[in-house]
Amino acid sequence: MHRQRWTKAFPLTVTRFCCCKLGYHFPHYMKACAMPTNKSKSPLDNVTQSDNQSDQDDEKPWRGILLFSVVASILLAVFYTFPKPSNRDRFHAPLASKFSADFKRISEERSLTGYTFSHSTRGIDRRSDLSLQEFYDVYDGKWPVLLTDVVTAWPASNWTSSDLIAKYGTQRVSIKAVDKDLDAAISQLLQMQLLSVEPQLRDIQPPTKQGSLSTAVSLTLPLERFRQHAHQPGRPTHWFYVEDELFIPMRPELKSQLWDSPFLKEDFFQVFPSSVRPWDAMLLWGTAFSRSSLHIDPYNWTGTNAVLSGRKRWKMFPPGQDHLLSVKDNQMSGFPLNCFKYNSPLDTFDPEDWQKLSGKIDSFEFDQLPGELLIIPPGWFHQAFNVEETLAVSGQLMNRNNYRIVLEEIMKTEVISRSSLPKNIDQMTVENQIKAVLSLLPQEVLDRGKSVTESVLRQMQHSSTEFENYL
Repeated sequence: MHRQRWTKAFPLTVTRFCCCKLGYHFPHYMKACAMPTNKSKSPLDNVTQSDNQSDQDDEKPWRGILLFSVVASILLAVFYTFPKPSNRDRFHAPLASKFSADFKRISEERSLTGYTFSHSTRGIDRRSDLSLQEFYDVYDGKWPVLLTDVVTAWPASNWTSSDLIAKYGTQRVSIKAVDKDLDAAISQLLQMQLLSVEPQLRDIQPPTKQGSLSTAVSLTLPLERFRQHAHQPGRPTHWFYVEDELFIPMRPELKSQLWDSPFLKEDFFQVFPSSVRPWDAMLLWGTAFSRSSLHIDPYNWTGTNAVLSGRKRWKMFPPGQDHLLSVKDNQMSGFPLNCFKYNSPLDTFDPEDWQKLSGKIDSFEFDQLPGELLIIPPGWFHQAFNVEETLAVSGQLMNRNNYRIVLEEIMKTEVISRSSLPKNIDQMTVENQIKAVLSLLPQEVLDRGKSVTESVLRQMQHSSTEFENYL
């Protein structure tokens, strides 16, 4: 904002200065031009000079006008060619230096003019027939939006729980579970030192508040076994949630039925090496009362969430309020290409936790209905709550309005040195900038990415019989 004001003020200031100077000196300049030079010493010279003076008097004002016109033209040219900042510039800071996007300012400076729709500045817009240009100007990278006419055109919109069970019922999926009885089982297994057989459970801590999100555990179950719990009425202290990153990506016949939309077409994650490319279709199937954590997405990407059936309730927190959310520092995502993650231990759907925030933080809440696609910009903390049994798929985008943010998240891990970047990288196209950065990834990083995926797949095949006995 300050740069923008200075950019506009500078040419105007110079123009005013020149105009004032010209205005002040012009009469004196004209008077000086009209004065005799006193070099004439004969009467004849004085007569000749007097005759010429009349012609020069007519000529001198035009010299001043011409000078003023030239100066004004130069200043106007400077004004219109001087680089003016915009929301886009904020995402295109030079790669050679550290970059921190001001998400709060970006969300406040949406390009709302020129469109007839009454855009919300305090809540969510539900849009259909949205133009791609308005999407980029008003929402993408700036403000959440619900698109109501995208998911309904996907073959995936016809998925049913019965069809998935019929075809994939014996396949294991990754599940997050909260249950008082399960809390007791965890304590018992910790005492029996049996958790070593479940690598994905190594971070489990003894329960602190029974039946709360803080006691949720991750395990794998056959999909048909999860389905038995999905049909049972959920309770605040008893719920199950499939959160599986690889179930859909490992099944091309399912993935091909998703993400067909012009709003999702530009995705530079697709140029990442396959070994470190983020998994891009997370299966989300939860019972009533199941929920996500309060978080910003990995790489601070643009998040997408499509509800196929059921109902999700969201709480969105505009940027600039991280200090109120007790965000844990130096957490890592564990993705194939590792990055920091930004998670809060607070559960905003827990009355006790929400009481700590209520009245102190800016947020808004809304329900996402079947067939609606939610776009979540970078920098926004958010939490989802399944009001009823809900089937959904989430993904992510790296596009023109957030690519610089994503690259900065990669650079933060220091796997790439800024000094190794090509000197002309900021003159490259967006796609070539991304490729140039990725080409500098060390081989050990690429190898680690491959091993992370393989490890997750092995864990998926590992039996969870100790937990299944309690379910």
